[in-house]
Amino acid sequence: MTGNNSKVRSLALTAMLVLSVFAGTMAFAGTAAATTHSASDGDDTLSNGGTYFQGEQLFISNSTQNSSGNQNLDSSDTTYEVRTNDDDETLSSAGSVGDNGNILLDTSALDKGKYFIEDQDNNKIASFEIVEQDLSASFDDDSVVNSDTDTNATTLTLKSPKRPSYKVNVSADDLSWEDLQDVFGSAVTDTYKDDDIVTISGSTSEDVNAQFGSIDAGTYNFTFNVVDTEASSEASITVDKAGDKTATFVNEESTPRGDIANITINLDNTDTAYVQIGSFADSNFQSNLNVTDSDDDGQVVLNLNTFNTNNASVNYVTEGDGTKITGRNSSVLSSEPLASGNYDLAVSTTGWETQSDNNGMDVAKSPSDKTQLRISDRSTDSISTWIQPQSVDTHDDVADMTDTVTQRSTVAGSDNVVLKVDATGIYGAIDNSDLESQQNMSLTLEETGDNVEKNTEADTLSASDFTIVPDGDNGTFYAVISADELADADGADGYGDWKATFTVDENYVLNGDDEDQSVSTTFTYEEQDTSLNGGEDFQAPKGNSTVSGKTNLAPGTELSVVADSNIFYIPQDVTVNDDGTFSAKYNFDRDDVDNGTEFSVYVSSDEDNTKIGGVVNADMNDGTTTTTTTTSSTTTTTTSSTDTTTTSSTDTTTSTTSSSETTTSSTSTSTSSNDDGQPGFGVAVSVVALLAAALLALRREN
Repeated sequence: MTGNNSKVRSLALTAMLVLSVFAGTMAFAGTAAATTHSASDGDDTLSNGGTYFQGEQLFISNSTQNSSGNQNLDSSDTTYEVRTNDDDETLSSAGSVGDNGNILLDTSALDKGKYFIEDQDNNKIASFEIVEQDLSASFDDDSVVNSDTDTNATTLTLKSPKRPSYKVNVSADDLSWEDLQDVFGSAVTDTYKDDDIVTISGSTSEDVNAQFGSIDAGTYNFTFNVVDTEASSEASITVDKAGDKTATFVNEESTPRGDIANITINLDNTDTAYVQIGSFADSNFQSNLNVTDSDDDGQVVLNLNTFNTNNASVNYVTEGDGTKITGRNSSVLSSEPLASGNYDLAVSTTGWETQSDNNGMDVAKSPSDKTQLRISDRSTDSISTWIQPQSVDTHDDVADMTDTVTQRSTVAGSDNVVLKVDATGIYGAIDNSDLESQQNMSLTLEETGDNVEKNTEADTLSASDFTIVPDGDNGTFYAVISADELADADGADGYGDWKATFTVDENYVLNGDDEDQSVSTTFTYEEQDTSLNGGEDFQAPKGNSTVSGKTNLAPGTELSVVADSNIFYIPQDVTVNDDGTFSAKYNFDRDDVDNGTEFSVYVSSDEDNTKIGGVVNADMNDGTTTTTTTTSSTTTTTTSSTDTTTTSSTDTTTSTTSSSETTTSSTSTSTSSNDDGQPGFGVAVSVVALLAAALLALRREN
């Protein structure tokens, strides 16, 4: 490699330097032996004004013009000087001039600083700057495990803030070049087998994947040397021995026939496993799967759609979160979906083996765990009515339902009607599809009782009008519809009684009773009814006050209760409680509010039906206590307290206490309120200079 060869060659060239000493200056000249220099000999080509790293070999072409700018370097000129830019112009260099006039400058002898090159006629050839390269190397983890899981991997970070691109030679005690290649993989760009060194690339900040799955346990000290500079760094890491590979099933619960069975497996010291579901020899059904833990959480999850086990056009076992299926071999049932009963489960960490009496299906080799998958009969159980605030308009998952619904047989305004259906054995059928497309299932909503207009058919809604949210793990699905849809279906207001029915038809392949299975529920749709303070006007103190209200809207509904006058507009956001109540708090202790100020309070979404009047009464003290004490021969003490609470029944309680005593001395009044408120040469260079001078003298004698 160029960098390493240059460093070896520079040592030989340094010993062959022809140096002249003139009044304290040092120069480099042509070599005693015929030598040519080319750009490939250098780590970089020197350009005027450039910045280079200490240790680099810099190539200077004989086509470079001198300071006059009109002629190239004189190939007969074999002596050049490298000067520093400081006042005393100390000279320093180590380099050689080839017989073709090209120059190769070794910057290892140069301290960091600014330099320029002169020919023997004092023409400046080029100026340049030498800087030191900094390098740091570190592993993200102090230790790794030599297993085949991702716990064997870490990240090596190389940082050299001043240099965006460079090569690094890597070595480590007790590790061969093959070991190093295993550790750094595709990041390796070159290998030096005799020296047990590999080369990788670096940058200002370079992350390199390092894997130690094939490395013996122990602590390893790595050395990182930049190829063309003096920069280096070290980093250590400990490799721990992995434990035995194991794979075990999490306790499996019974899954109704036609639903989706979740099969979860815990992995230790491995990322891969071989899972066998069923046994063809025992149940004429089997699925073999190679699986990988793709998110490194130590688990794989498989979803077995028991309804699709007789469908050759689909994969009835799919990947759960953080799982990758890398191979499969599954049998397909010829008629009905997977029957009820128990099915063997086995998992191995070593692979598969052939079993002659299993219809050509391999079995898990030396299983680390076995259990059984239990498939039970399906059922259609119940349906119930729940309500949900109108503002809940997304239903992406089950949490949207369970966190926002309340069970109630009445629904009001524009709230959502939520039908909770408890039924099993249907979720494999509706997986990646919808309830509406199922020919053997139906969900209907029909007006009933007095809600049906005379001489007309009852208005109905079907599954296509609902948003279906399945919760197969719990044998439940939710059907959501806005109450406004009821009014649209009715053609009027839609108020009255409605009946919801879910039916699994007798022809459904998993219905063992050969008859329809239905469940029903009824609920009443009524007009929104919201009131404040029982509909009564009220007086408020010049301070804190509370206005209470009640509504038939769904708990969790957010309302804005406004206190409004020609002086102020104060909206307060409130939330409806489980019992339908809510309260808004105000503070009328404001400079712009006078005693007797009249205002109104209303729910902004239902102003006409909820507006009540109010007036500020400064005589109603909001928890303020005033004490006046006079002392002479007589002492007078007066204590006054007034508490006011306004509720939906508009009860007002006022209490006042006073006492008086008089003496003669002094008077004090207190009021309390509860408002919320180096360049140079070393010895080595000198020795080289003396050697070079001797060689030159010998040549001249000859």
